[in-house]
Amino acid sequence: MVSRMMGWIRGLWANLAYKFVAVLLACGAWFYVQEDRLDDGKLRVSLVWHLPNGLTTTEPLPNSITLLVQGTRSALRRASNQEMKIEADIGDVGVGEHTVEFASLDIQGLPETVSVIGFSPAAARVYVDREAIQKVRVSPAIVGDPQDGFAVVSTKVEPSVVQLRGPRAAVAGLRAVNSKPVDVSGLSGDVDQAVELELPWGVSVVGVTEVRAVVDIAPLFESRVFEAVPVAIVGSDRYSPLVSTVQVTLQGPAQQLQAISPDEVLVIAHLSTDSDRPRYDVVYGPKEGVRLTVVHPGTGEIRVAAVKPSMVGVARR
Repeated sequence: MVSRMMGWIRGLWANLAYKFVAVLLACGAWFYVQEDRLDDGKLRVSLVWHLPNGLTTTEPLPNSITLLVQGTRSALRRASNQEMKIEADIGDVGVGEHTVEFASLDIQGLPETVSVIGFSPAAARVYVDREAIQKVRVSPAIVGDPQDGFAVVSTKVEPSVVQLRGPRAAVAGLRAVNSKPVDVSGLSGDVDQAVELELPWGVSVVGVTEVRAVVDIAPLFESRVFEAVPVAIVGSDRYSPLVSTVQVTLQGPAQQLQAISPDEVLVIAHLSTDSDRPRYDVVYGPKEGVRLTVVHPGTGEIRVAAVKPSMVGVARR
């Protein structure tokens, strides 16, 4: 038993080189047969459309289709690396609905060793319409909220009217279009930027290279009342006010108003050093006479809305 087993093993290793060559030849023959066998496959081919002058389509046209093909594996492999296209020339059709059968069109770049057995899709419906031009208004679309204390005070687009070209059915009823949204979230300054328009398919702007949206963002203005604002006299130390405090109302940007502390507001009565009358009525507002001035740390955007009482008496001590 053992001797028979050893004999079988010695026979297995005998003439090993010839056996190895035989295996390689068998594998090569198998691969050759497989490569030469016909197989089915799919290839993607581009579509190039040629439309009639002055006409356009009302819906998007497919830019590629799938070819159902048959060929050897090597031919299909080579074809998959080829650039192929179909030129769909419908320049002789008129307004209306048409059907384009792809089987009737030539395929450029398809190897002769590959045959077409079908198309997916087999045809396309084409809706052709005349081109038209229409003037429309443009409105800016604004989204989001500015930074706290600020608000959108005005919006506009430049130009505010544009001409659109496209299928007659698409542009005939248009009177206005919106810009694509301009986001003002968290902003505290104005916006001036180029925007695209929300247009139906196949419609484009004529004669304008750029549309800009301009958004004016300004601080929110509000009022704040300061009670018991001290009254001081400047220019003469011989007089004193008959009331020690007044009420002052300031208006301006909310953030600035909130930043003003009550002890930073002061009302001043301006007297000259040569004042000799026993009493003066100092008024807030008139352009002549002795006047009251309100002093505060705000910028020029802060204005005095009211002083109550608006007239303060001062008397010689």
